[in-house]
Amino acid sequence: MSVCCTCSCGAVQMVQIYDLVKGRTKQCLACRPPNRGKLQHGMTRTKIHSTWKSIVQRTCNPNSRMYGVYGGAGVNLCERWKNFQSFYSDVGDIPFDGATVERLNRYEGYCPHNVLWADRRWQANNRSIVVLMDYAGFNLTYREWGEITGVHHYSIKALRNSQGLNMYGILTKLNVSLEESALQPERVFDVVRRLRGRIAPIAVNKDKWDEQEIFKRLVVLPAQ
Repeated sequence: MSVCCTCSCGAVQMVQIYDLVKGRTKQCLACRPPNRGKLQHGMTRTKIHSTWKSIVQRTCNPNSRMYGVYGGAGVNLCERWKNFQSFYSDVGDIPFDGATVERLNRYEGYCPHNVLWADRRWQANNRSIVVLMDYAGFNLTYREWGEITGVHHYSIKALRNSQGLNMYGILTKLNVSLEESALQPERVFDVVRRLRGRIAPIAVNKDKWDEQEIFKRLVVLPAQ
């Protein structure tokens, strides 16, 4: 319900009673100071703003139900991205339906060098409960190693859990010999691309990262 109010400047304006009671409306539109918080970017109700707000809550707000597994676990938000305009300038618009901002390294925080756009399937593969195994310079999931080696991923998981074998030990025990082509980066990247889901670089990285660079960051182990 609205009521007719007179501002101190003499202007008459219809105002919601709720806004008056809560103190949200104290002046007419002409008297309000420019560039108030919610009017600075005009994107408060957009999906990209909701994405940013969700990240801020789980990394910076101890009262958030997700804070314990993000901010409370050391997953922080960089100072630059605590400002929405800076965040939006770096990540850009949402590139496809269902895309969210996800971290490349799940043990690091939200910052330009560690995030990309990803779909829900990729998010599921990036959870902390997903086990990765190192072998031949790659860090892959059970399912991905199964696709590459021809060994069922349940068998890989069972041998790792029951006997503590690494990937080399599993292949040796099962007498599996891999052709050199099976571990070529292009072959590995193709498997990861098909199994992990859809991804895209954020806006600030589009000129620096192509798809292969992203997969390299995801699965190639650092040189010793």
